[in-house]
Amino acid sequence: MDRDSGYKILGFATQGASGDDENRLKALLSEVPATFYPFEKRKKYQNFWRLLQNILKEKPSLVVMEGTGIFGGLALIIGNLITGVPYVVAAGTP
Repeated sequence: MDRDSGYKILGFATQGASGDDENRLKALLSEVPATFYPFEKRKKYQNFWRLLQNILKEKPSLVVMEGTGIFGGLALIIGNLITGVPYVVAAGTP
């Protein structure tokens, strides 16, 4: 897939930026045009609002969440309901 195709993916890991989950997600998405939201594990409520704002503003083609969690999941669901942006949840190690 061409990185200039207009297709964009937003990824984040609920265990936090620069952790093993985010590194695994970056490796998984290394061949596609992806940006990463720096999820802060200790600021889950703030992440909900920031993620939702990002989804509403940027309208990515897809959002990928690595891990589980209420605030990350709510941002995905509400973002999808408002904008129609699809999402994928990867919950677990291979």
